Amino acid sequence: MDAGVQARNAMTNTKEKCVIILPQTEGDLFCARYDGVMNVPEYTEIFIKQSDAAIAKYGTIRLLIEFGPNFAGWDDEAAELNFKTVLRQCPHVRKLVYINPSKRTLAKAHMLLPADLKNNMRMFEAGQIAEAVEWMNRPERTDDHKNPAA
Repeated sequence: MDAGVQARNAMTNTKEKCVIILPQTEGDLFCARYDGVMNVPEYTEIFIKQSDAAIAKYGTIRLLIEFGPNFAGWDDEAAELNFKTVLRQCPHVRKLVYINPSKRTLAKAHMLLPADLKNNMRMFEAGQIAEAVEWMNRPERTDDHKNPAA
């Protein structure tokens, strides 16, 4: 672990999990909170395994990620794994919400996400989980210009 990650770990509460599945998760709505410094074991065991299981069960998911107040980024290996996971899972995500994302997270999303998902993506401020879930429960936007909604 490099000195920067060690310093970030010292500034965050490392006794808390860096990823938790939120109680708002229901059906194909998958909600997670990232906090502290993300590491491979927790990202794999908690986020990847459970989100992959939801995709296997429902085919597609609506994904809500809340970046907690102590989120301090990713260790190097976890960052690489996140990049691969985004590319692998992205075709199976119908709607996406980020709560309290960093500018870096937004830039990464802009570069990696396909246009149809960006059209069904929204950002919310910290503390707006109820509003985010309400938005996630609305119908998805479509770009079907041949059959516009009446």
